[in-house]
Amino acid sequence: MWTLHHFVWLPVVSDARGPSSKWFHQQVVGDAPGPISSLHIRNSSNEVDCALSLLQLAAQSEEQVTQATLSPSVGNGNEDVGLEVQECSRPSEPHLSFEEVKSFEDFCILLDRVDTGRELTTDVRVGYYKLCLYKKEFLHPEDVYNKLVVGLIRKTVEIGDEIKRCKLTTSKEEFENWNKNLKALETLGMKVRFLRDKLITLARLVLDSESAADVKQYTEATNECKQIEDELKKLAAKRNKLKESAKKIKEVSGALEQKVERYELRFKEVVNGPW
Repeated sequence: MWTLHHFVWLPVVSDARGPSSKWFHQQVVGDAPGPISSLHIRNSSNEVDCALSLLQLAAQSEEQVTQATLSPSVGNGNEDVGLEVQECSRPSEPHLSFEEVKSFEDFCILLDRVDTGRELTTDVRVGYYKLCLYKKEFLHPEDVYNKLVVGLIRKTVEIGDEIKRCKLTTSKEEFENWNKNLKALETLGMKVRFLRDKLITLARLVLDSESAADVKQYTEATNECKQIEDELKKLAAKRNKLKESAKKIKEVSGALEQKVERYELRFKEVVNGPW
């Protein structure tokens, strides 16, 4: 008797002959009959559910493949890399150790002798290169279907960029969502523990009881001040509108003033005249 919980079929590159498949699941009770190769994921159901959601990135990658843009420089704020973006010069090698990567020009994401990096945009490739350079190793699993790796790398770079843009006003929900997604990426083989460590450090600084209270009070005061300023702008606009209306009415009044004075003069002549 055996049971599988939270399982999914995932294409995995097992050897040079082509893709095979494995069952990724959370828990196994008993032994599964037949030659099923399994990877145990000892995480909560929420983490596994999130991991399964990230698997959809593989399908998106197959349908919406974007070739890296060839340009004389990386651009878009990545000038510090300072190298051209071009295809991998060593596609015949089955694997490439990061120790062999001396510059961005050498940076190839080889899976089963295929340069998967060509399916990533320039910005994503540069972002992933910087993450790998920091850890001095490739962060993606080598035995996973290349289309899935493309999606995992994109998601990793996306989360890394979001973490870099976080502020003291970043909410607890945002930190929890990033952590959940990073756990899911870990479940699928990405080496992103250092991003989670960074995230935890930032979350502690932001969500610390004393600093959190000060930030909350500051945010509330800032929002209230903005509301007052917006209201003052509305009142100023209304005042200007009323002044324009008063000006027009005064012009009309000035044009009629002399006529009214003549009418009043005639009226008084009649009033003061003999009976």
